[in-house]
Amino acid sequence: MNTTLPYAVLIAVLCFSTNASSQDTNDKDIEVVEVYGSKQYNTWKEEWLESRDKIRNYLNDSINNEDFKVTCQRVSVPNSNIKKRTCSSGYDSRIRRKIYIDAFYLGAGGFFNAQSASNTGSTEISRKKEEHLAIIEKIYVEDENFREIYHNHLKLKEGYQKAHAAKFGSLSQFSEKVKGKQENEQ
Repeated sequence: MNTTLPYAVLIAVLCFSTNASSQDTNDKDIEVVEVYGSKQYNTWKEEWLESRDKIRNYLNDSINNEDFKVTCQRVSVPNSNIKKRTCSSGYDSRIRRKIYIDAFYLGAGGFFNAQSASNTGSTEISRKKEEHLAIIEKIYVEDENFREIYHNHLKLKEGYQKAHAAKFGSLSQFSEKVKGKQENEQ
């Protein structure tokens, strides 16, 4: 008991002295320090993903045809507990679903064969994809705001790839691409 009393007094004194010194700094000028350097990998990734969503939302707002609007959802990977995010346009989902149903009910050999048949797609998907790209190109040419958002997205993507290569080194999927760009710049 005798040893705890001095410690309690010391803690109380330190608490009061800390409060007094913090009140003194409120009256003084405060210096703001900005640190310049590179962003962390996670920051690059979050900004890049946000810009990707911003582009998708901008395009969805600009396109009137519901068939060309892109929606994203989290789906389970077959034979796994892992979920992944997939984005697809209305025409892509509709056509693949029709191919799957036709293959499944017309005797393609079960779930897995019907799934692989729908994954291969069709010429209709290719034709619709060309139409979709033409609409996006038209928006890019006509809309200055979209061009600005898109170029910002490309800068963030390049920064993310550099940060990924710096963090993971030769194991990065972008290491050769980043190395090639650095050699071209020199």
